[in-house]
Order: sequence, then structure tokens, then C-alpha cells
Amino acid sequence: MWVDALHIGHYDALYVIAKTSDPFFSGGISQFHDSMNKKTGFVIVNNGGQIIGYITFSNYTPLSNALMQVAIDVNCNEQWIVKDVLDKVFEYAFIELALPRVSAWCAEGQNDLYLLEMGFQQEGVIRQGCNTAAGIFVQASSTIAGN
Repeated sequence: MWVDALHIGHYDALYVIAKTSDPFFSGGISQFHDSMNKKTGFVIVNNGGQIIGYITFSNYTPLSNALMQVAIDVNCNEQWIVKDVLDKVFEYAFIELALPRVSAWCAEGQNDLYLLEMGFQQEGVIRQGCNTAAGIFVQASSTIAGN
């Protein structure tokens, strides 16, 4: 398992993953391309060379914070949270971007375990919650990974 730098050539494969794995994603492929063009990050590649997900950063505030998004193929049953992946992702955030923290949030009960396994700590619950792409209202957990 390894990560590769995110680039436009990955977007079509990632769009398929986002449609089934990201409860907040809605829209077509051009909207997805527009959204991804505003982010930096990585694709997660399994040992067979198949892209199984992505980790991106948005809402970057220099020397302060960035928002991390994670989406993994729902059909992936491989352990992707491994040292090499985490080292590369957090080296980018804490060394290259010099951030003191990285934030993430997820629909309660969806991806919380991914974030906790990655080293995030729950910081709170967003009371107003949010709507998923399917229009379902959920509470959202706010989490943080510190340097």
C-alpha cells in the first residue's frame, strides 16, 4: 500500500469512488473535477497498483489548519491505514505545509473509525449537523490531528 500525489489523471477513477463512498458528494463528473482542482493530496494505491481511495486537503490556512477529506472504495477490504501511508500524508501536512493541526469531519457513524485509526481525536460534535448527498440529516463529528 502506498500513496501517489493527486493529479488530474486520477480524477475519473476517484469520481467512481466518491459516488459510492462519500456521503457528502453529489453532482456530476465536471463538478467533481472542479472540486478536486481546488485540493491537494494523495491517491491511495494497493499493492496490485489499483487506486482504492484518496486523501485530500482543502480550506488551507497557512501556519494554522487544513481540512482533510478521506474516501475509500466501499469494496476495498484491505488495510490501507499503514505506516507508509500515514507517514507520507502527515509529513506533507506537518512538515511541508508547517501546520500545527489538521482537521477532519465526518457524518457520525461513517468514517469515524478511519479518522481515529489515523490518529485523530474527536474534538466535538457539530450540533447543526449537515445533510448528506442523499438528503439525510446527520450529526457530524469534528476531529483533529495535532503535530
